[in-house]
Amino acid sequence: MKEKSSILLKSKTLVFIISTMAVSFLITAAILLSYFSVKLHDNNTKTIEIALEKKTLELNYFFNTAENITKEFQDYILTNLDEKKLLNNPAYEEEFMSNLEKKMTSLIYSHKGIVCSYFRPDMDKYGPTRGIFLTGSYQKSYVSVRPTDLSKFSPSDIEHVGWYYLPIWNKEAVWTPPYENLNLRQRMLSYSIPLYRDDEFLGVVGVDVSLAVILDIVNSINIDDSIGILLGAEENLINLNTSEELSKAVERSSEISAIMETANKETKQPLKRLTWDDRNYFALLSHLDNGMYYILAVSQDEVAGIIIGQIIAVVIAFAIVSMLTINLIYYTLKNLIDPIRIVTKTTNRLARGELYTDIPYTSNNEIGILSNNIRMMTTQLKEYIEYISEQTKKEREAKEAALTESQINAAASQAKSAFLANMSHEIRTPINAVLGMDEMILRESKDKTILGYATNIKIAGSNLLSIVNDVLDFSKIEAGKMELLPDNYEVSSLIIDLVNMTRERAQKKGLKYELNINPTLPKTLYGDSVRIKQCILNLLTNAIKYTNEGSISFNIDYEKEDETGLLLKVHVIDTGIGIKPEDMKKLFAPFERIEEEKNRTIEGSGLGMSIVRRLLDMMNTKLDVKSTYGKGSDFSFILEQKVIDWTAAGDLNEAYEESINQMANYKEKLYAPRGRLLFVDDTAMNLEVIKGLLKNTGITIDTVLSGKEAIEAVKKNKYDILFIDHRMPEMDGIETLHAMKALKRNKNAGQPCVALTANAISGVRKMYLSEGFDDYLSKPVNPSKLEEMICKYLPSEYLETPPETDSEETVEPSDFIQKLKKIPGIDSLAALTNCGSEELLHTTIKQYHASIDEKAVELQQYFEAEDWENYGIKVHALKSTSRLIGAMELSKLAEHLEECTNNNTITEIQSNHKPLIEQFLAFKHKLEPLLENKSDESDKKEISQEELSQKISQMINCTDTFDIDGLDALSAELSSVKLPLDFSQKFDKIRTSIENVDFQGLKILLSDGSIN
Repeated sequence: MKEKSSILLKSKTLVFIISTMAVSFLITAAILLSYFSVKLHDNNTKTIEIALEKKTLELNYFFNTAENITKEFQDYILTNLDEKKLLNNPAYEEEFMSNLEKKMTSLIYSHKGIVCSYFRPDMDKYGPTRGIFLTGSYQKSYVSVRPTDLSKFSPSDIEHVGWYYLPIWNKEAVWTPPYENLNLRQRMLSYSIPLYRDDEFLGVVGVDVSLAVILDIVNSINIDDSIGILLGAEENLINLNTSEELSKAVERSSEISAIMETANKETKQPLKRLTWDDRNYFALLSHLDNGMYYILAVSQDEVAGIIIGQIIAVVIAFAIVSMLTINLIYYTLKNLIDPIRIVTKTTNRLARGELYTDIPYTSNNEIGILSNNIRMMTTQLKEYIEYISEQTKKEREAKEAALTESQINAAASQAKSAFLANMSHEIRTPINAVLGMDEMILRESKDKTILGYATNIKIAGSNLLSIVNDVLDFSKIEAGKMELLPDNYEVSSLIIDLVNMTRERAQKKGLKYELNINPTLPKTLYGDSVRIKQCILNLLTNAIKYTNEGSISFNIDYEKEDETGLLLKVHVIDTGIGIKPEDMKKLFAPFERIEEEKNRTIEGSGLGMSIVRRLLDMMNTKLDVKSTYGKGSDFSFILEQKVIDWTAAGDLNEAYEESINQMANYKEKLYAPRGRLLFVDDTAMNLEVIKGLLKNTGITIDTVLSGKEAIEAVKKNKYDILFIDHRMPEMDGIETLHAMKALKRNKNAGQPCVALTANAISGVRKMYLSEGFDDYLSKPVNPSKLEEMICKYLPSEYLETPPETDSEETVEPSDFIQKLKKIPGIDSLAALTNCGSEELLHTTIKQYHASIDEKAVELQQYFEAEDWENYGIKVHALKSTSRLIGAMELSKLAEHLEECTNNNTITEIQSNHKPLIEQFLAFKHKLEPLLENKSDESDKKEISQEELSQKISQMINCTDTFDIDGLDALSAELSSVKLPLDFSQKFDKIRTSIENVDFQGLKILLSDGSIN
């Protein structure tokens, strides 16, 4: 008992010592952690300073090198140039420019960022196209291209000729703001130096540096979760090392101003709580040698994470020291606890099933007795388990003997059959589901990281589905279940789809993609376009897979057989690895891949070429292969096709570019409540369409019907953009613009003016620009192009995020649209497209219908008076309004007569005037079903003469006081009652005048004193 008490006493002492040491270590750790937190923060600040200094050196070296190279060009020109010879001696000019090109090439060859260099003599003295312009890339050849014609651009056009005029205006070397060179398809900066000798201006010399290279420098920050911001000398944003588009980042001028105000333009001073994209950063700013600024910012979360990580490391170190101390105390007292430890360890092993373990401890005390009892229990348990194991073994052997080999094989065969039977459903269904949901992410997500992941999912999923489809197609062909389904198809659509599916993949591998399609290829053919596309797609993807450098050439030609058919000739040529003669047989073998070991990384099922050959067999043709190992291959086939439409498909390269342009990124809906626009058009219907298209933009829209009214409007109001129709009576659009610019009290001097025209012909843009317009827009107005035009010229600060609206419910096509489709001579799709909404289309048709008689009379009067100028103006208006409601045939006839008036072909006008009037008047009857009131006219209450006269008097009063709300209410009242038959037609004109807010016309209609 004394020994037991001693053990317990020492155990308590051990607990006390351990507790005391633990408390001491915790207090010490708290003190040290506080100290290390401050030191670690200082170390992180020092790390940012070092990174900033390194980045500053890199940027200074980049810009200084470009500047020094340009200055060497300057010295060379000033030393060697003889101005008089340059002006009058072509041979001297050629020799000097050749030597200067060599000098420039030798200097810019080693500079990684310079993509262009140039020397442009004074354009006023030497002409707008003299000089040299070299373009190329780092450590590659530079070529001389024809210099830009400076006379084609306004000096204020900084994007195109800022590199020439800015150094002249500043009379010193300048770095231009960033701009996009559309010819080179690169964003860049220019460093230009004006050349003077004896205060006489000689010209400009400079270099263009690629923003992509600057981005590489800005991006290469060896600190996680950091951003680099490069600002110009004017504190304008030049580049940013995030995935954000530069054009959007530039709009963040308020954030840039806040950063610079905090920094006070002092270099290497920490910025407190720099906020960017709603995140907080620690940042430092550096002033570069060329006047630019560079800001290096590290997320506060990243810095905090580093500090916390280091603190955790300190805590772990303290924990290790504590554990070592405790272990030291433990081993000093091990003699007291060894017996218990041995027994505990042994019983744990027994509990895990190690029944042959013996307890290596014997004693006469309580622990020794406990050990003996455990040994006895273990022995009995071992004997019982051995008995159970023996019985279980015998039962298992008996069951296995009962299962015959044939039953095993049958089960395996059934499982294999079930797998193959369900492969299509079990694999294709989930892949299609994944791709479908992924497509929703691509459409709806705004997060660029998520969009990147989703794009990868789409590519991988499509590849997997393609492999599965190849296997299933091959199975169908093997089973004889594959069928050809010929139908009419558009050749251009098929080819553009193929290019869209393959060109980007080729370009990602750095391959040149050549599309050579005979432009006279018929527009519409008859055949199985799905299987033709599958064959060509397999050939193109195969060529891209096995070509690592060089080019892919996709060629289609044809040979006419007779008036109903042709031979379609398809060639896919690559500069890939080629095929050995002995491997040709393997090319069409299913599940085979040529040079398996060498090409094991190439994706696919190995079925593509086999499927192509068998599909072509089904179409009664064959695949021809010509290949040279190591140089490339030429795959071709000739296919008979019926011709549906011999019209030439045209230049499909241009068609492809157009399809790419139409796939532009979704732009948020225009919303600019501070904007105010003026639209000038002599046709009220056109103005109603404009107001309808822009009704949800928040923009104030003013409309006038003539050039004279427009001149009065610009005297009174200031507009952000003016849209002026070209063809108008009295004063056309060009005359109106010139009259506006001549005004002394014009509040809109310098505001952008856009020409509206229905004549979308070649060269029209140049004509309008030469007359003083800033741009032009064709009619009927395309809603998206109208919004793009407004966004282009409206001040950027006016553009706001549109207010959130409830999602629109899906509705069935209205009775109005169903009736519209049944009217002969009306293209309902064109009408809806031109007007933008069913509501606006309905209003436009009402106005068109109401004006038919009046417009027809005007046309007839001008025709009989042989007033061809005003006749041309009226048919021009008829062309535009008819196109709005989808009367395309009538619009084309009006357009033809307009051209006749321009060309003074009177006999053609005389022969086509009557058909025009007949077609026009026919719409009076054709459009009536669209204007019928939904309620039965017989159900309406009939209005008395006295009540009608009273309502007309009220309308006159509202007209005199310009009360449009009162007029709307009276018009609604009269529309709800049954009117006298002789007053109905006049009421249509009254209602049209109210809708057009035409008080003058309304006053004339109401002041004649008669009801009819």
